[in-house]
Amino acid sequence: KILEGGKSKPIQEYDNFRDTLSDGTHHYFVEDADRDPKLRSKEFESILKRMKKTGIKVTQRANAYLTLEVEVSQISCQNENFNISCHTSVFWHEPNLIREKKAKLKSNNDNVLGDFPIIFPDNSSLPVDPENLFGNALEGSVTFVEREEFFNPVTGIVHVHYKHHGTLEEQMELHRFPFDRQLLHIFIRVNSGDYQFMPAPPRRWKLSKNVSSRCINIKLRPRVSSEFEMLPPLLDISGNKGKLVFKARVQRLTFYYFLNVILPMFVITTLACTAFLIDPENIADRINLVIALLLTSVAFKFAVSDHIPLISYLTFVDMYILNTNLTLAFVAVESVIVKDATSEDLSNRVDRGCFSAFLTIWFTFHVVFLALVLFGCVHKSWDQVEADNEIEKEEQNDGVDLRLGKVERGTYRDLYESTNDGEEVTI
Repeated sequence: KILEGGKSKPIQEYDNFRDTLSDGTHHYFVEDADRDPKLRSKEFESILKRMKKTGIKVTQRANAYLTLEVEVSQISCQNENFNISCHTSVFWHEPNLIREKKAKLKSNNDNVLGDFPIIFPDNSSLPVDPENLFGNALEGSVTFVEREEFFNPVTGIVHVHYKHHGTLEEQMELHRFPFDRQLLHIFIRVNSGDYQFMPAPPRRWKLSKNVSSRCINIKLRPRVSSEFEMLPPLLDISGNKGKLVFKARVQRLTFYYFLNVILPMFVITTLACTAFLIDPENIADRINLVIALLLTSVAFKFAVSDHIPLISYLTFVDMYILNTNLTLAFVAVESVIVKDATSEDLSNRVDRGCFSAFLTIWFTFHVVFLALVLFGCVHKSWDQVEADNEIEKEEQNDGVDLRLGKVERGTYRDLYESTNDGEEVTI
């Protein structure tokens, strides 16, 4: 619209990624509202070609390819974080790297692959900043272990490799524990202003098959793999808002909790049905049996409490244990009621009815529950897991703007103070 209105000089430069136009004097931004949604990619490419033919300088991002080798060494649902050991490799094509003095050769000796070791004077021109790589890392938890940078003068490919150890934050949703699923997000900060990250490298780069076939490989340390199962990860390499998102999907293995928590509680509660077979006149024996089973279940819960997360809401295991306690309480109440029945025949009929109803309801519930477990119906879908995590984040940050850039100077005296000479000091 500005061009049609005659307010601009002829366009001299167009930045394809930042969507900026320059006429040598002024810079213009292309708003999303002004885009033509029906403009196809081929038509847009033809427009770029016409721009180049007419002498307009078209600036595009350089292609880059990033790979991750991640080992998860610990998952703490209680603290909502996980520990990783990460190998990060980035490849991009820049044949004039040495000539333009963006980097210098570390030595004239190449390695086995013909790559010469190089040194970058700073990290500003790199696709990723190795000293500030993870967007969701706990402050002070990341350790920079290894750094290697190479340049191949034949192919013009730059290869950087970094190794980090760190602890990353994550929202853990445990309502269905131990049938819970967790999305472990790894946010990689990238220089999306100068580089466009691809899901796979071009063939002309001639990278090895091990590198080009898989951009992410996540595995669990043996101690963690005994508790969780790793599923294929999800990737988001669009580079939106200056980050790449890698999502490791882990699902808790439930056999341990079936064998050591659910099965003992099932047996303890099932034994309570024997109280219906005791003569109603012997109420002391019936009450002693139920109280013994109830105390056993309470003691058992304390014994397994170290294996159950300490959180403020009820998990599936908590509700199951609570249900067994209420069932035992029902048996005790029934024993008192039948003791005061008008006749012995009525007491026996009530006991037989409660015994049949107890076994029918109790075993039917567990048969249906086992069927749902076998068919995977008790687990949330991955879309629901991510949606619940987002809701939890919004609830935690509701009404709180954590961006200090939005705080005006002098608004909050606990954030900003002024010294005698007028210099602003951040507290």
